[in-house]
Amino acid sequence: MKMVITDKEWKAKKFLEDKGWQTCELWHINNVKELYECSDDEAMELLVDTFESMKEDIADAMFLLAKDYNLKKKSNDEYK
Repeated sequence: MKMVITDKEWKAKKFLEDKGWQTCELWHINNVKELYECSDDEAMELLVDTFESMKEDIADAMFLLAKDYNLKKKSNDEYK
């Protein structure tokens, strides 16, 4: 089932993009509930935990892709 985004949601997404946020991948609790029998709270918890578990993979991919883009790393040692 394809999610339908409302005009208000679209404007919120656009607002965030204009502020520099990446909004290509937005997930909704209904994406989870289409696959699993769960409450709204359980679906949100699963989404949050899923993305939390992927943070390191995303940082690693960004590091590798930045090399392909020939981007120079800043001296910030927080993300190695």
